[in-house]
Amino acid sequence: MEGNKPSKWLIIFAYFVVYVVWGSTYFFIGKALNSFSPFILGSFRFIGASLILMTYCKLKGYKLWDKQIVKQSVFIGIMLLFIDMAGIIWTEQFLPSGLVAIMAASAAIWFIILDKPKWKQNFSSLSTILGVLLGFIGVLMLFYEQVIVVDISSEQQTLNIIGLIILIFCSIAWTFGSLYSKYIVEAQRKKDIEKPKEDLNIMVKTAWQMITAGILFNTVAIFNGEYSQFSFANIKTEDWFYMAYLTTFGSILAFGSYVWLLQVRPSIEVSTYAYVNPIIAVALSYFFSDDIVTSLQIYGLIVILFSLLLMNWNLYKNTKVIQRLLNYVNNKRITSAH
Repeated sequence: MEGNKPSKWLIIFAYFVVYVVWGSTYFFIGKALNSFSPFILGSFRFIGASLILMTYCKLKGYKLWDKQIVKQSVFIGIMLLFIDMAGIIWTEQFLPSGLVAIMAASAAIWFIILDKPKWKQNFSSLSTILGVLLGFIGVLMLFYEQVIVVDISSEQQTLNIIGLIILIFCSIAWTFGSLYSKYIVEAQRKKDIEKPKEDLNIMVKTAWQMITAGILFNTVAIFNGEYSQFSFANIKTEDWFYMAYLTTFGSILAFGSYVWLLQVRPSIEVSTYAYVNPIIAVALSYFFSDDIVTSLQIYGLIVILFSLLLMNWNLYKNTKVIQRLLNYVNNKRITSAH
């Protein structure tokens, strides 16, 4: 995916991957859990992906080691790919993949709340404040949906609520890791202006993050007894396919497409994946699994997606698409007035 003027079809393909593949990973995690226990699933997925990605980087001749940058990548890998993904995989043992994806979309709330350097900017905007409040309402709707479920045992109901709480903490971990990554990169750029230093390629950094996650998943799987109950003979053929899909398409292709799009398209445009991913996850859960997608979950999804729009409105309102839409509405009003 290189070139100064990428083709329209290449851009469309990359967006398809970021929108659909990332959204589908929630569904395929649920499927893979039929044969793989949670931490073995994470171990195989990220160790496999990191080996493939690091081999690719080696063949491309990228620099693979810088002590300081690798330490930073390890921390980011712990927060983003271990803590966050461990919570998602573990909760999908008993929560529908669509519901998990909706909760993951609410992570945008914590970006507003925890990004201290942006507090003045964020909380001086009425649309941002309304978006945060609406986002919390959407999350509360999902909690309420679990409280009013009457056809499950009280033990399962409690487990479901605990799962939702864990997903909130996972979103916070994802936010901390992302903000750390953002500000550490900015600080590094300032240092490079004063004293230039060769950085590691983004793919190399990602490979180190995946290696970190894979090792941690593997360590937990060893100590919690998952390997003592694991047998390759018990893995169904289709579940190996799901694992391969998560490793290659989910962890490598989707991320690669995302990074490439950020280089060739406006970041505001690329960020729209956050609106599409949960919709894809809910649709797959509804049509291709036995999971029950309730009307309250759908309403919660709509509320959270609208809250995302409000939180990012100050960024979106100046884009060409929004300006054209506003001009169209204004022209319609003028025409109607006459």
